[in-house]
Amino acid sequence: MTTAPTPASAPAGLTPPARLSTRVDVAIQGIRLRLEREPLEWRELARICDELRIPHDFDIAHISWKADYDSFYYNQLSKRTRKMFLFRDEYIFELERAIVVEVPQQGHATYVFSRPANLDQWVRAYARYSGAVITSYIG
Repeated sequence: MTTAPTPASAPAGLTPPARLSTRVDVAIQGIRLRLEREPLEWRELARICDELRIPHDFDIAHISWKADYDSFYYNQLSKRTRKMFLFRDEYIFELERAIVVEVPQQGHATYVFSRPANLDQWVRAYARYSGAVITSYIG
């Protein structure tokens, strides 16, 4: 089982990188804009970061991380994940028997779906129909 790298930061949680160069900051902003439109798998994000010459010690989880996120949720799921995607402010984890969509923030709903036969196809469909459509089915 391949796991997504866990953030290498203080035990209290993810801390944002110190000061990034303007070039790196612009590159990360471009990735964030792309994540608003489409989900990207962890390995694809690593490849993009490498192409943009973002330092290798930059933690990809920081691309979507917000100050009020709780690293506990992220760390627990990332330990068990086979594959992980970032999409908007969500982390999509493929676990052994389920897909978990999480915004690692207290009080935020966690969505659990049965594991599909084709994860990439499912993630694309989720991106098209996420948000109000999904929550209307839940309740």
